[in-house]
Amino acid sequence: MSRYLLGVDWGGTRIKLGAVSAAGRMISADVFETPVAESVEQTFQALVGRLRRIAKQQQEQTLLGIGLALTGPTDPDRGTVLLPGKIHGLEGFPIVPRLREVFATKVWAENDGVAAMYAEKHAGLARNKNWAVVLTIGTGIGSGVMVDRKILQDPHFMFGSQAGHLVMDFSNDQLCLTGARGTGEILCSATALALAERSGLQRGI
Repeated sequence: MSRYLLGVDWGGTRIKLGAVSAAGRMISADVFETPVAESVEQTFQALVGRLRRIAKQQQEQTLLGIGLALTGPTDPDRGTVLLPGKIHGLEGFPIVPRLREVFATKVWAENDGVAAMYAEKHAGLARNKNWAVVLTIGTGIGSGVMVDRKILQDPHFMFGSQAGHLVMDFSNDQLCLTGARGTGEILCSATALALAERSGLQRGI
């Protein structure tokens, strides 16, 4: 019998989910907007419903587990984002044990940039590489770093491995989520691009 995994990328703008074969091939995919007006509990229930629909389509296969990619520093055993971030209420929410209870399977959680690095190492462009950096550009900027085939795991809120929070232009007067000025997220994220475009349109540029 074939085996598969369920994956969830809970971002600040969209929640992307799907089923992937044990060999890393995408089987099924879904996406919906990250609700702003709803509570995290309501969003969680909506996510569970969509995951169940995808799992139901794989009736002839065995579910190996569920992987979660979350924004910000993440506790792998609870899925808790350790700092307030782009998704209100997600910090402190025990999404990993809740999903384990609902689906009776193994569940892991990781920072979205680090999760992307794992994907590239095992099924993507970094399979035959010893050193690599992955950037995920969306509402913010996530990153994962691989050194000598080892993916960096930093217990100290991922200081030094989060490229989006490195200061690029201290003269920039916009404050990042971290309180720093001119970080990668402020200058290069999709959010930053949209704000720059809006500013340019307003000024007739």
